[in-house]
Amino acid sequence: MTQSLVNKSINKSLEIIVSITTQIKSANRKKCLVYGNCQSSILSRILCANPEFSLNYEIVKFKPVFKIQKADLENLKSIIQEIDLFIYQPVRSGYRGIEELGTEFLKNLLKPHSLSISFHSLYFNSYNPEIIYVSKPNSINDDRVFVGPFGDYHNKNIIDMFIRGCQVKDVIKFLNDPEAFDTLSIQEDLKSSIDELEKRECKFSIDIKIASYIRHNYQLKRLLWTMNHPSNNILFYCASNILKRLGFLDNQNFLMKRLIATEFLGGTYFSIHPAIYRGLELEFPNLKFNFIKENRISVNDTVNMFFNFYDKNSQVIEAYLGNGKYKIL
Repeated sequence: MTQSLVNKSINKSLEIIVSITTQIKSANRKKCLVYGNCQSSILSRILCANPEFSLNYEIVKFKPVFKIQKADLENLKSIIQEIDLFIYQPVRSGYRGIEELGTEFLKNLLKPHSLSISFHSLYFNSYNPEIIYVSKPNSINDDRVFVGPFGDYHNKNIIDMFIRGCQVKDVIKFLNDPEAFDTLSIQEDLKSSIDELEKRECKFSIDIKIASYIRHNYQLKRLLWTMNHPSNNILFYCASNILKRLGFLDNQNFLMKRLIATEFLGGTYFSIHPAIYRGLELEFPNLKFNFIKENRISVNDTVNMFFNFYDKNSQVIEAYLGNGKYKIL
């Protein structure tokens, strides 16, 4: 069975679970909105698979925050005023130039006795610190970053070596060199990353914290596929803690775990540089290839794809240099 067919089968199974649990419902289910980035819709699906949650709450579907347009705002404000449970990732006021997308603005529209539970935007870049976005200069619309062979993601090591005029074979050698980076600096960057996450959890009074979970588990299993696409492990961890906070029996989503044969957000991911893998003392297997939209691509082919792209799209290099991301060695 192909990966595509497996995913279709999984999605069908999820639909059946949600259908069954929603049929066993009271007539007075409360309304819940999970508000945030692409992670929010996945979290909604996991929560709905818990019978006790689904018996008590109906998920109100809405677009992820980065897709909401000004034309959607009246509908959003109308929905938020009817919500009994607001599960959200903090969004700053004025995000994308729209004040109404900020979570503090939306919380002020909630009913007096509505519950609010915040969870972090799940982000951790220590596995692949080289993966970055290249922003378009002076862009004010939703099309803010350059899309390349791996979607929005670019590899800083590859783009830096392209600028320096390195040959493809030299880049491939560097990407396979287990001594390419200093272990001490890797460990310092890791500590700084998790410490900053803890500070932000405290600053924004996050209810469902993940920094400690990452600190104790990052070596045992891969927790994120890209810096902002978490593995099922973290998504289940967040859902589990939300259920506990609501006072619902948490069965560790046993039914969901039985059905999930693949990762929710694992369609695109990057191999961990061997020097990073060694420096972080990781214990899980490190795949020697990359994935883009579920297509397996070797490291060699990845370099060639990026080099060909940058050859034909000099504006990306110009924007990268203008962003100040490049350091002359």
